[in-house]
Order: sequence, then C-alpha cells, then structure tokens
Amino acid sequence: MDCKILGNVYQSLEVTLSPNEVFYAERGSMIYMDSGIEQDVQMSGSGLMGVLSSKLSGESLFIIKFTNMTNSPRKLTLSGHSGSLKHIKITTGQTLVLRRGDYVGSNNKVNVDINFSINKFLTGSGFAFQKITGDSTVFFDCVDSLITRDLMPGEEIIVDENHIKALLGIDDSRISIQRNTNILKNLVSGEGWLMTRIIGPGKVFLSSVPSYNPKQQSM
Repeated sequence: MDCKILGNVYQSLEVTLSPNEVFYAERGSMIYMDSGIEQDVQMSGSGLMGVLSSKLSGESLFIIKFTNMTNSPRKLTLSGHSGSLKHIKITTGQTLVLRRGDYVGSNNKVNVDINFSINKFLTGSGFAFQKITGDSTVFFDCVDSLITRDLMPGEEIIVDENHIKALLGIDDSRISIQRNTNILKNLVSGEGWLMTRIIGPGKVFLSSVPSYNPKQQSM
C-alpha cells in the first residue's frame, strides 16, 4: 500500500491499493476510486452509546472499508473538510485523541470512539473529541501546520483548549481543566475562560487556528 498526501493549500490523500489490500475511511471522505475497488460499511466500534451520541452530534457512526478486488493496483483518493491533511502512527495500546470529525482514514481498522470528552466530569461540558485506538497510520483533517510538544514524564504545559488538535499517549487522568476566575485579567489578556493542563509523557499537537466549542462560546 502506498499513501501520498498531494497538494499544498488544498490537499488530498491518494491511496494505491495492491490486490486484496484494504483501507478504512470516514464516510463521505472519498473523492473518487478506480473500478474494481469494493466498499463495505462497518461499525466504528462505539456501540449503543455511540449510536446515541452520533444521533445527537450528527457525526457518522460508520467507517467505510475499501478493498481492491482486482489483480492489479487500484487508486483511491480522499479528502478532509478543511483542506489540509496530517498523519500520525499509533500502535496497539496507544491512544490518539482527535477533535471530533477530524478522522479521515487509516491503513488498518481502528476503533473510533465518538462518545468521548476531555474531563467532562470536571467541567460539566467537556470538549468534542474522538478517541482512536488500534495499530495503524491515521490520517486526519488539519487546517494548518501543527505545533508539536513531546512531553517528558511529569512535564506539564498549560494550553488554550481551543488550540488542541491531537493528543498521543496521554490518558484522561493526566489532563485537567482550570477555570480562569479573574474576570478582569481574562478580559485584558483575551484568553478563554477555561485552560487545560496536560502532564507528560506523551505528545501534544496544537493548531495555530483555534477550534471553538459552541457550548463554551455561549458562556
């Protein structure tokens, strides 16, 4: 299998499948595919709670399995919703957290848990994320280049949660939310009401372009 991200400003993912090879993708991400590639709809692995969550969020509960049924290579081309694509390799036992709806595809089947929010029990709301597990290279949507911080054990950073794009190898117990209770300082600094403390080890991928949570915007 050969996967290439094509383009500069507006990017697409070109996947060349050898005979019998498969690729998994979010429903609606396909631009085109060669004849001889078959599609099969599969559950993302979220279960009953995922069904309810997907109904409320409008997000797809299913992923599409593309299989090359021919005896020669065939091509499949996909895209995200904001124009740029990135990829991260995950292995069995690792957890990748993406913003909900950013998953585009993967070269192996992964479990996509859309019923997942960072510290929703602490804040009462949480942020819209999806948790991805498996052994695969995961391609995801990203509007710009990423700022990457590789945290050592015990190292911590404070970030504006609107700039979090992905977390790799960081479990929920090492993420906490702190409220900015100083109203005057908040207004002067222009920072959000909530900030996120993340403790290593693990990787944090930040976007320079914020993604706003509608619930937080209404606060």
